[in-house]
Amino acid sequence: MPGWPPLPRGSIEGLVGIIIAVVNNKGGVGKTTVACNLAHALGLRGKRALVVDLDSQCNATALLIPKAAAPHQGLYELLQQDVPGANLEDYLLTTRYDNVLCLSNVPETASLETQLILGAPEYAPGFCLSWA
Repeated sequence: MPGWPPLPRGSIEGLVGIIIAVVNNKGGVGKTTVACNLAHALGLRGKRALVVDLDSQCNATALLIPKAAAPHQGLYELLQQDVPGANLEDYLLTTRYDNVLCLSNVPETASLETQLILGAPEYAPGFCLSWA
């Protein structure tokens, strides 16, 4: 990525940043709009932002990545391949906006949900979240 220092190979440990998650169970409340506009606003202020499009509707990808972008690997390939030591930088795309990168998505990612759930480690016995 032009002007971006390279990410450490196979790891993002040691990088300091802020993670902002835009979540809501209800659809149509503007999560994607908020995430993309926030990333653009941060980019305009000279901050670097990464938008990870986790929604199988892929609207953040459609908003941020120009239609003429070359074929690439994104979230689907990253999750499907499960390559130890994969270089995250290989999966990121520059966007229409300065200082904003995107880990793009495709609708086929929804097909991986069951596989990912079944492959997730079990919780430790007795582990329980409680609301105070």
